[in-house]
Amino acid sequence: MEAEQRPKMDITMNNGFSKTMAMLFGLTILVTLVLTDEALAAEETAAAAPMGLKLLMRWMHILSACGMLGGTFFLRFVVMPAVGASVGAEEAQSLRSAFAARWRKIVPLFILAFLVSGFYNYLFVTRHMHTDDPTYHMLFGIKFLLSLAIFALASILISGRDKPSKIREKAKGWLLVVLALGTAVVLIAGYMKVM
Repeated sequence: MEAEQRPKMDITMNNGFSKTMAMLFGLTILVTLVLTDEALAAEETAAAAPMGLKLLMRWMHILSACGMLGGTFFLRFVVMPAVGASVGAEEAQSLRSAFAARWRKIVPLFILAFLVSGFYNYLFVTRHMHTDDPTYHMLFGIKFLLSLAIFALASILISGRDKPSKIREKAKGWLLVVLALGTAVVLIAGYMKVM
């Protein structure tokens, strides 16, 4: 008997989406290292950060979360049912591909804005207000990990790869997972704000 051969994974970056995500990841790491270095260098970081920059980063964080979750909600509860009910299967797939192509250009920007503003807010503003509170830092860690899961699922769902993935085939259910995780992140963030 011949051993069952596994399909080879294609890890090359043949499409623009993969390159965009790789650049986004690299840029996020770079910005995080710079912010971390600056946060460690300043003795009173929370007081030293300009109020306008704090406010701008807070707004950027909130607006990127609203855009990502609002877009996901709209896609799942408005676009998908309307497309499914009004056109045939072939046209529906064509429309879904068109929506995904547009959304694919926006999601990486939301992710970048969310990560940069989130790291800034944590490193320069809130971390210093909660130095003796391990619960706050634990909740931040949970919120961060849930956000990474959201980013991964969103990236898979909008991927432009020709091969259909199991996740994209069941997009309706996975969009609900993204919304549930996003709701959990928002609830945790709300609780952290009043701690």
